[in-house]
Amino acid sequence: LTHNKLSTLLYQRALIPMVTGYSPQHHREGVDVMLLKKENDTNVDRLRTIVLFDSEANMNYKHLGRRAMKSAITLQQIATEQYSRPNRNSIDHALNRQLVMDHQLYERTPYALVSCDLKSCYDRINHTSASLALQRIGIHKAEIISMF
Repeated sequence: LTHNKLSTLLYQRALIPMVTGYSPQHHREGVDVMLLKKENDTNVDRLRTIVLFDSEANMNYKHLGRRAMKSAITLQQIATEQYSRPNRNSIDHALNRQLVMDHQLYERTPYALVSCDLKSCYDRINHTSASLALQRIGIHKAEIISMF
């Protein structure tokens, strides 16, 4: 086999779970790794835990995530105040929040501001709700099932 053909075969094999919904055992396993947030601070409460997945699974999850975000933006399913998308930055987000707070103070009206970062809270996501949301923006059921 040539290098090109081998690469194509390996890529196609890696996509089998996304096409069929089959979830290989090695895709369902991960290694928890705790990283220091601050140098020399080894207090367990202040460590960042990440999960390392199989490289094929990781590639599929990233591919799916990018497609889902692109589809959600195309279908205008991302709230305008959500800044986790292309061509948005944290400075604009901070300025927008400050302007909203200033306006509410000027108008003397009560308000509540909630900041919620769920980027890495995968263990707290309701799978049924997530599946329905992904299907609503065009992600195929087999692709979603392959993650579990």
